[in-house]
Amino acid sequence: MKMSASSSAAAAGEAEPLVHAAFNSNATHFVAATASGIRGFSCTPLKHAFSMGFVPSPGAGSRVITADLAPSGTLAAVVFRPAPSAPDADADDEGDRIRYCRYVLRGEMLGDDICPSTSSSCRVRAVHHAGGHVLVAGDGKAALHYTTSGRAVKRCLEVDTGPNPLGVCALAEARDGKTVVLACPRPAKGQVQVQVGRRGSGGARVDVHAHSSSVVCVALSRDGRLLATASSKGTVVRVFTAADGNKVNELRRGADRADIYSMAFSPESKWLAVSSDKGTIHVFSVNVDVPSTSPAQEDSHSPDTDSPNAGSALNAKQGSSWSFFSGFVPGYFRQDGSLAKFRLREGVKYVVAFSHVPNTILVVGMDGSFYRCEFDPVKGGDMKQLEYRNFLKMK
Repeated sequence: MKMSASSSAAAAGEAEPLVHAAFNSNATHFVAATASGIRGFSCTPLKHAFSMGFVPSPGAGSRVITADLAPSGTLAAVVFRPAPSAPDADADDEGDRIRYCRYVLRGEMLGDDICPSTSSSCRVRAVHHAGGHVLVAGDGKAALHYTTSGRAVKRCLEVDTGPNPLGVCALAEARDGKTVVLACPRPAKGQVQVQVGRRGSGGARVDVHAHSSSVVCVALSRDGRLLATASSKGTVVRVFTAADGNKVNELRRGADRADIYSMAFSPESKWLAVSSDKGTIHVFSVNVDVPSTSPAQEDSHSPDTDSPNAGSALNAKQGSSWSFFSGFVPGYFRQDGSLAKFRLREGVKYVVAFSHVPNTILVVGMDGSFYRCEFDPVKGGDMKQLEYRNFLKMK
């Protein structure tokens, strides 16, 4: 598949609106998608890496709805929604398709289509890469696929999520390099399921009662050991140990309701960054190794009514599937406010990630903005802006 012009708007010099943006799992690259194609960028330094256009292939009228990059930054899974096969047909009846592509030098694209569900018609909401696996979240189901050489695709696990219009899910590769950990909602409101996936099979599952309201965002640490969750209230973010679902921290974003857009752990899982519709990026200290507190003290630190008993593990099935967590000593529950903040334009959706450079945050906005900023790990406060670019204007 050759590169092609993205749209008539782009041809006229107008920036086509973004429909999706995401970092790869180690934040070396990010992808930005419009309805007609995607562009990939490297982060250090910020540089345009590749473009993939979908006009006229894979079908006239098709539109991209989401995309993701593998950790290497060279592989892409692009989800597109085909045009109706008949003039009076509804596009939703056609089912979404995923084109799993490999970016090759000289601008060529190779790839295969995979279907994320046993259903012939499926609405795909999100897709993530980690450890040679692709996690696809659709309406009612999430499916884990294993890929070989960027081409062959094999489904190895499928779970029920209940309604998931936001495509809430996360995927991380464990330290053993052979196991991935996935997190996505359960059908029951406010609950999250964490499950191990291996090449060709699934493993043990832990169900976590995270909130009383609907879960709208989840994140896993890069090694899959910690889980962060946020609800539709957006006032607190909770952190759990993925192996057993125990709550180890509660992070207060604010008292007013907010839409949480993205969350990301730092490489060493010491910090957590959170973006919301309030236009502020918060950085929290995760603090998983603080001293134990009594149940009475825990209750005194948790006034939020989002869930009076949030954080209980409902069905922890321990076994060899969680053996890669050995040596990890969790902390105990406490509640903290944010250490540092970075203020941006309110109402714009921003995606956050941690750079490989210590204490450095990367931010990509759906308005085409890219920020690199630094926080003081001791004093906290307002972050220092190191870089700003409009990546939509880059070639």
